[in-house]
Amino acid sequence: MDCILEHERLDLIRELDPDGSAGLLSRMVDAYADQAPRQVSGILEAAAESDFETVAGLAHTLKSASINLGAAEIHARAKRLEAAAREKSAERIAPELEGLEQELHKALGALKSLES
Repeated sequence: MDCILEHERLDLIRELDPDGSAGLLSRMVDAYADQAPRQVSGILEAAAESDFETVAGLAHTLKSASINLGAAEIHARAKRLEAAAREKSAERIAPELEGLEQELHKALGALKSLES
């Protein structure tokens, strides 16, 4: 799991929690677990319709949320997706979509394991 998440990012969030309960991290993980799968689904649907504007917007949101929680691979893919969508390059979008859901599943599993 260490390769999936950048633990330095998670430590920064923990430091922001005044009572040390990890409540902030837990709330952030829950929000990400709720929103990120919808964003990925939206990206996949928009890409299938060549809706580059929607792909770029959703990828931007996913990129930011992912790096905040240390999900570096999702962040990197979302960054490349956003750039490709802004350039309207379906050829560059397609490879980034491959395995995106699996990467998200791994990241969510790693994040959820922090709560146990």
